[in-house]
Amino acid sequence: MKKKRFMKRKTKPLNQKKDFDNPTKKDAAQGTLVEIPPKEPEQLVQNDRMKVSYVKPHFDRNKQGNRYVALELSQVVTALHKDLLPELIIDGWQDITKKNRTRLDLKGVPSQIVKLYLAHDIGEAALEMPVAKVTHVSLQLIEETGTGKANKVIRLRYRLRVPLSRDVAHFSEWNFGDQYFLVMAEAAGDNILEDEDEEDEEEERAAAAEA
Repeated sequence: MKKKRFMKRKTKPLNQKKDFDNPTKKDAAQGTLVEIPPKEPEQLVQNDRMKVSYVKPHFDRNKQGNRYVALELSQVVTALHKDLLPELIIDGWQDITKKNRTRLDLKGVPSQIVKLYLAHDIGEAALEMPVAKVTHVSLQLIEETGTGKANKVIRLRYRLRVPLSRDVAHFSEWNFGDQYFLVMAEAAGDNILEDEDEEDEEEERAAAAEA
């Protein structure tokens, strides 16, 4: 008996318009890149509070054996800070902007009453320092990146130095590297730290170590 041969029938290609009730249409925008909106500029001052970065703590003892801690802070300074920072710092900021200097170190900034907040709209402060000595003050013109293009800004670095206490020690050890909102105002008197000569020696030692 002869076997029947079966011929393979060619499958007719589907017609996108005729063979489907709802034909798929190619999206004209398919394959194009999604545009990412530009990053909004950082708000450096909100509710009269300055955004700062708490860099790290510095511990030391004076000649009498009293222990101190200095919180190193860093922040960008703009015209918005004119009524929020000590006058001597603002004078230095203006000096850099007008005379094209790249760095300026300052001494003699008055002691400050300081409050650090977790946010610009929180009522309770994360840390309060009734009187803090302002040391190691430096203004520097730098090129800041990370917003799509390089911008020249003036960055302020300084330390707030107070006698070591349990509250300040706990804050200084567990929160460095975080951002806060700061309020400061000039303190009445300057009665918490040792003689200026000893403080100057401590600053000079620190500057030599950093160099």
